[in-house]
Amino acid sequence: MTSQLHDKALRYLRNALNNPNANFRDGQWEAISDLVQNRSRLLVVQRTGWGQLVKQGKYETNHFDDQLVEAMAEMIQRWNPEPKPTWITCIPSLNRPHLVPNFAQKLANRLQIPFIPVVSKIKN
Repeated sequence: MTSQLHDKALRYLRNALNNPNANFRDGQWEAISDLVQNRSRLLVVQRTGWGQLVKQGKYETNHFDDQLVEAMAEMIQRWNPEPKPTWITCIPSLNRPHLVPNFAQKLANRLQIPFIPVVSKIKN
């Protein structure tokens, strides 16, 4: 199953990036495999420059910097999905119940679509 899962995930990655030569960065495949096969939690802090802001927001300030909101909005706009998203939701953390909803609300405002909190997490 691991080989089939890897091949399928790689096809998704290449399709999403519109790059037939794209490959996983160090640690990405391992994180995907662990998430799917072992149902583990996922937080991958990449070398994209945003990792420190994510870490700071999660562990120090309890809110994500507006630079992250702007980066996510720009990524969605470059992606240009069809159909376009008409609303945003999130899965809030039980440990930090306002962190992700606040981010999602800011992102929704930036994209000029509603944030609708329809998902509740009831256990870890």
